[in-house]
Amino acid sequence: MDSADINPDENEELTQENIWEIVRLFFEEKGLVKQQLRSYETFVNQSIDQIINDMGEIEIRHRDLKSTITGIAKQNESDDESDNSSRIIITFDEILVYKPVCMEVDKDSSSTHKPMFPQTARLRQLTYAMPAYCDINMNLLTIEDDEVHDESETDKNVAIAKLPVMVRSKFCLIHNAVSTVDECEFDPGGYFIVNGSEKVIIGQEHMVVNKPIVFSRKSLPKYDYIAQIRSQPLVCGRISQKFDLYLVSPTKKNPLRPIQGKLPKMEKNIPLMIIFRALNVVSDEEIMSHICYDPEDSEFLDMLRPSIEESSSIHDQRLALDFIGRRSTVAGKEREERAKKALEILNQFLLPHLGEKDSDITRKTFFIGYMTHQLVMTALRRREEDDRDHYCNKRLDLAGALISSLFAQLFAKLRDDIKKNIMKKAKSDFSNIFRSTGANSFMRTTIGEPNRSSIITKGLEYSIATGNWNSNHQAGGSKVGVSQALNRLTYMATLSNLRRTNTPIGRDAKLTKPRYLHNTHWGYICPVETPEGQACGLVKNLALMSMITVDRGIEETRRIAGILDDVGVRRIEEASPSHIKGSTKIFINGAWYGIYNDAHEAVQRLRSFRRSLQLKSDVSIVHNIADQEIFIWADGGRVTRPLLIVEDKQLKISHSDFENRDDPIMYWKDLLRRGYIEYLDVDEEENQMIAMDQKQLASSFDENAYCRTYTHCEIHPALILGVCGSIIPFPDHNQSPRNVYQCAMGKQALGLYTTNFQLRMDSSSHVLWYPQKPLVTTRSMQYLHFKDLPAGINACVAIACYTGYNQEDSVILNQSAIDRGLFRSFFYRTYKDTAKGDQEFTIPRAETCKSLRTETYNILDEDGTAIIGKHVQGNDVIIGKITPDAPTPINDRAFKDESIDVRLGERGIVDQVMRTKKLSGEDHIKVRIRAVRVPQVGDKFCSRHGQKGVCGMTYRQEDMPFTREGIVPDIIMNPHAIPSRMTLGHLFECLLGKVAALNGMEGDATPFRDNVKIDLIADTLQKLGYERYGNEIFTNGRTGKRLRAKLFFGPTYYQRLKHMVADKVHGRARGPKNQLLRQPLEGRSRNGGLRFGEMERDCLVAHGVSALLRDRLFENSDRYLVCVCKNCGLIAVQNPQNERKCTGCKEKGKFAILEVPYAFKLVLQELVSMCIAPRLSLTEL
Repeated sequence: MDSADINPDENEELTQENIWEIVRLFFEEKGLVKQQLRSYETFVNQSIDQIINDMGEIEIRHRDLKSTITGIAKQNESDDESDNSSRIIITFDEILVYKPVCMEVDKDSSSTHKPMFPQTARLRQLTYAMPAYCDINMNLLTIEDDEVHDESETDKNVAIAKLPVMVRSKFCLIHNAVSTVDECEFDPGGYFIVNGSEKVIIGQEHMVVNKPIVFSRKSLPKYDYIAQIRSQPLVCGRISQKFDLYLVSPTKKNPLRPIQGKLPKMEKNIPLMIIFRALNVVSDEEIMSHICYDPEDSEFLDMLRPSIEESSSIHDQRLALDFIGRRSTVAGKEREERAKKALEILNQFLLPHLGEKDSDITRKTFFIGYMTHQLVMTALRRREEDDRDHYCNKRLDLAGALISSLFAQLFAKLRDDIKKNIMKKAKSDFSNIFRSTGANSFMRTTIGEPNRSSIITKGLEYSIATGNWNSNHQAGGSKVGVSQALNRLTYMATLSNLRRTNTPIGRDAKLTKPRYLHNTHWGYICPVETPEGQACGLVKNLALMSMITVDRGIEETRRIAGILDDVGVRRIEEASPSHIKGSTKIFINGAWYGIYNDAHEAVQRLRSFRRSLQLKSDVSIVHNIADQEIFIWADGGRVTRPLLIVEDKQLKISHSDFENRDDPIMYWKDLLRRGYIEYLDVDEEENQMIAMDQKQLASSFDENAYCRTYTHCEIHPALILGVCGSIIPFPDHNQSPRNVYQCAMGKQALGLYTTNFQLRMDSSSHVLWYPQKPLVTTRSMQYLHFKDLPAGINACVAIACYTGYNQEDSVILNQSAIDRGLFRSFFYRTYKDTAKGDQEFTIPRAETCKSLRTETYNILDEDGTAIIGKHVQGNDVIIGKITPDAPTPINDRAFKDESIDVRLGERGIVDQVMRTKKLSGEDHIKVRIRAVRVPQVGDKFCSRHGQKGVCGMTYRQEDMPFTREGIVPDIIMNPHAIPSRMTLGHLFECLLGKVAALNGMEGDATPFRDNVKIDLIADTLQKLGYERYGNEIFTNGRTGKRLRAKLFFGPTYYQRLKHMVADKVHGRARGPKNQLLRQPLEGRSRNGGLRFGEMERDCLVAHGVSALLRDRLFENSDRYLVCVCKNCGLIAVQNPQNERKCTGCKEKGKFAILEVPYAFKLVLQELVSMCIAPRLSLTEL
């Protein structure tokens, strides 16, 4: 028997503790927002310098200055004159960044730089940013007597921007600080602070770049199939260029099916053969060899025959370039101009990821041949269409990539602005700008002027603050909602927000496929955390151990190329088309690198380098054996996850590795370095066999096993869930939609959202008084810090119908438990204001102020702020502010009141007052109000299984049922909520929670565990002296009689949600009206009325209660008296002295006074304004 077929020693199998130790090591090093931090750090360390090197050169010629002065563009200058003109060349060196600082202005007007911490930026409404400087070099080239004179000057440390800093990144002052002053130790970072507001950039999903995708599209019926590629240049910040190949559909007029291409920067399609000839592949035979790798495949060659016939008149490169040039933007120019434009398109815009030089033409011809080959193979049904929803065809742009594209756009704008300014001020000579250096140098003052150095600063701040991303990135055009305010309602909501992704498709589009849960989402995307409604399936969340790769740059690509060269791979530039048949094609980041005969050897060599960390651990090596292709990806935006490596049907890691004290496993890198674990992305995972657990792996030794060649094993199946899905106990026993509902409601639960809430001044926040960690937990929960910052209470829950006040999902609460503090919470709201210009914070006084309010000013101190500890209610002034206002003859007071008051309907206690100054020196005040929220009828509650409901009634303890031990339930929920929802996890949690409470331990409800069976829990409960399935005998608290049925009873973790009656209740007897319509305003915040709509009116009409109808719609709305002329029926004019006159017939005596709705009178007057005379027909009663 082969040694590989011998079952391994069971003692060497990983235990559950070993598996969760691996998970612990992962979260210790990576955390939950590492992907955001790495992306941002890559932007600062790599992307900025790439953009500067690519775009940071300004060249101005002397003749450009002359044309600017005279206003005449000299278009017909000779080449000699152009060469001999002097010029100035300005270049930017590498960017240097410093730690975040803020400039404080002292009383003596001197300024000092002080370190800025995140909490300072939050409280003082500042942007948490770091200054960026660079050296600017100026070279003056002049030609005199055929000699070139080169003079150079350098301006050191010129400030060009302030870059927003991501909290907890390497550039943040609290990076890696475990306990910092005024900061929460559990704050993960990964967000920005702009103008005091926390903003998170949502990952944007887009199609993969540099990889051809072949598909059919119903919206384009004229084409059978499309081969499409978005070619992204290697330089960061460049715009991707799209190149399409179309297989034309046959018609009655034209039954042929030629292949056409759509080049970038061109509107019309170009026949495929003309594109090849323009790339200097002229003969039909040579073109065929680039496309069809088997010259004896007659069916394949027949598919290309219509394309050959379509281009038969264009037989050389010169004609092909002219053909393309005639369809470009220079169609009317000379032939040389057209050919030059065509070559520019082919070199710079066609497949720029392969290169932008003339020497790269060979690579482009081979790649276009490969794309055509894929297109024809799909049309012949020899390969499947590419699934555009397959996750290997997706990439995620995180904060770093998105800011990079924005920075490139803003830097180009800054560069052009500097160039225009130099040409404007240099006049006719460069010397007046070149020889001015130092503190007042021309460049330093030019960039430092308003709207120049702030172009980048303000552009980045605006986009992050508003979410409007006006960048031309891969996904195209302007995007909205890229950045969002960080959800701080609860800690789970914060973590979820930082791991969210978005698919930028119109929410109104009725596309269903992009919304589906795809098979390839397993382990990468949480299957249950997505919103309901329009964004369903488009907004997704990462699974717990998903990581997003960053662009590894040109160095990693060269390292991979070096390994391939050592193996003996033949580069594609050195190969001939005849070598391709039978060889494996090798691609690096989508670029065809070469061909090789022994693909297995190349793959094994690359993987061994990756497992020994000689290559980056997240490099992807994909071997498609059927297509004879190897794709190597080191680009950014791929979603990866770690898996255990299997060799010879056994895990490489064993239990003894954790017991080894000589060489212990201390860190996550130890696992990677020893080759026990590796990262796989979706594309590489497609060609691997992954066992679900060790049990399935052991079954591979059986001759009748489903699979005998596993390559990897899951760490734990529970890790497919995301942040919110991981706090659900027994989610594998619930109906799927209930888990989706819980993921949405878990982000609305009240709890501890941060440990430093007392020091924060958030606009609004909730804090639960007595939050508890759950009795029934999951193993994943400890890495989410849910036990440290919980959001719920272990309540004693009985499932019963009791008095009928818990129908339709409502629940009955124990009022005595509420009085003892059950589910009580604090609600904080912060009011803020800034004194701009001559405004002043003080108590507005009647002697000096106009338009004083009727509200009380009693709670204000002399400095205009509310006194801490004072009770306030709606319309009470809490920030007093006055603004200078010019006196009038009627009112000689010189100020007007612009105070801030408490929102209508809210009440509370002044909790904290903060007075500070902004960087501009303006006074800024924040006042925080604290209100106690006691649970009451109408408040919303839910369990962790999507069983939501409002409080229908509260009973005192003596009216509630009780057990033989005297235990009274805190909550009574209705049994009808269970059968149709099929939330068995709710029942299991209650049962396990009962055992946990009696044994003084935590219950483990981690999903997908084979050793957890309900009978085991029931047996344990029975041994403790209780009914095995959690039923108990209850006594009616009102009658004292025993209830006939036993009630299912036990502790269940319940959450109080933010939806409260106190925030929603609304009604009024009288209040403000709309000035134009004279009808009550709408909306709770404006003390508006309740709309009595068309359907309500129909009800009153049906009941025949006309007096009530008149009262609601007329008397209590917009009753108005109008004077109407009896003669002509037009509305008459009436002055305060009751003198009446008809403007139509000039009648002065015959008038009637009518009661009409004011809105009706308004309609009549609007008709008159349009030259329509509405006349009322009056009848005497």
